[in-house]
Amino acid sequence: VYEDVPHYVNGWNNFKVILANDYITCYINDTLVFTQSHVASAKPFGIRAAMKGVKYKTPTFSTSTEGAYVGISGYRMVTGSYEYVNDTTIKTTALGEIGAIILKNTELAEGTLQTTIKTNVASDNGIIFKVETNNLTTFWEAGVSYYFFFVNGSGQAHLGRVELGNWANMSSIDIPGYDVNNSYDLKVTFTGNNIKCYVNNQLMISVNDHNPLAGNQYGFRSATVGTTFKLF
Repeated sequence: VYEDVPHYVNGWNNFKVILANDYITCYINDTLVFTQSHVASAKPFGIRAAMKGVKYKTPTFSTSTEGAYVGISGYRMVTGSYEYVNDTTIKTTALGEIGAIILKNTELAEGTLQTTIKTNVASDNGIIFKVETNNLTTFWEAGVSYYFFFVNGSGQAHLGRVELGNWANMSSIDIPGYDVNNSYDLKVTFTGNNIKCYVNNQLMISVNDHNPLAGNQYGFRSATVGTTFKLF
């Protein structure tokens, strides 16, 4: 995972890595940078440099897990991290290489998914469904397949698909009166090869995919820290 680090300074920087709760949690200068799912086991640890002249203070080890990421019950982190806002809502707290993805631990081949999203920055955020991970534990688009229904950075309801890293736009339509500061109810229904997408209970998109994806997993995808999602 790669992440831009605005907290990194030209001088001494404090790096902290916590292995706990099947996650790696990483901090730089006491600021959470990212989390990554990982079944931790006892392994050696050390330091690595890419150039001469880098100075390190002696690494320390502790059994404390304070500050470790605890996860979202019933979901698994794919990239980036999320935390609870309350019992029914989560928010993006860190991005992976590009964004953040979290998947529900159950499957849904056909049916309806609904959430409410809120972000203060124009960006692509919403539901992913019919996800086929191909046994990858962390991913963005390469090597996997899924549909995504977003409110995108242009204020549109946007339906697209990724098939083994190949991205395609299926339909986009402007959301009337879009305001980045508003929350939006998103609903998607998928049966057979038909997909219907709703914003605030208004049907925005209805398409038939004559080569439908076969995955059964689903979750959320976010491009902005602070975006909130109502849990399924």
